[in-house]
Amino acid sequence: LSSNITMQPSNTCLLQNLNLKTNLRGDGLPQGKLNINLNGNATITPNSAEINPLNLKLNASQVSGNLAVTDFTRMATNFNLKAQPFNYDNLSGNATIKGNLTAATPATTPALNQLNGNISLDVNNGAYQGINIPFFVNTALALIDKQTPPPMTGGNQTTFDNLHASFSMKNGTAYNQDFRISSPIINATGSGNINLVAQTISFGLLISSATSNNIYAQNIPLNISGTLSKPTASLDTTQILQKVLKNEAQKQLGNAINELTSKLFQ
Repeated sequence: LSSNITMQPSNTCLLQNLNLKTNLRGDGLPQGKLNINLNGNATITPNSAEINPLNLKLNASQVSGNLAVTDFTRMATNFNLKAQPFNYDNLSGNATIKGNLTAATPATTPALNQLNGNISLDVNNGAYQGINIPFFVNTALALIDKQTPPPMTGGNQTTFDNLHASFSMKNGTAYNQDFRISSPIINATGSGNINLVAQTISFGLLISSATSNNIYAQNIPLNISGTLSKPTASLDTTQILQKVLKNEAQKQLGNAINELTSKLFQ
């Protein structure tokens, strides 16, 4: 740890050219290690602290931006950070994370169940491991056409160009109403929640093919649930059945029209 320290009135301490390096090893750390290299300027008062600008190398990720704890008693934080690459559970990519959080709870008790605030997340050129969304589009189309679903290709993951989600955090549960994801293959929108205390996820998505003109390849309902580390995805079979019946009715109507037309013009 090194820095140039300046004391100012009102018990304010300025740490210029702050440099902190740590190398930790142990169970419970990402890949069993935690390497930190932090650089920035810090302003510290008896009840607040801010690092601006912040440059942090955390294992393989480079994080930049600003971070402030505006009230130690409530653990109120404001942050605007960019992480390249970003890795959290199954999600990876280049991320921008903005928000403010409070955790008004005694230091001797877990803080997650009293975490409140707002977070905005944007990830570019990323991937989500554990769910292959294009596979479910192809499966739904096969079921609607009464065909055998095709095998999964591309591995059990979804790659994307852009992902956006903003969250309202209430007592450790993050609620979302504007999830969207886009790629050259699929687009999806949805909403749901992530329970950080229980480490569970529950989302409902409408997924659409970006490469097919088939009307049934649009707004296919997909439910995602389970744990954050091993989420599961399933098609909404009730809505899929409605699409099957609609498709069959349109085929029968088309056949009837063709038969009637052929008789009229014989």
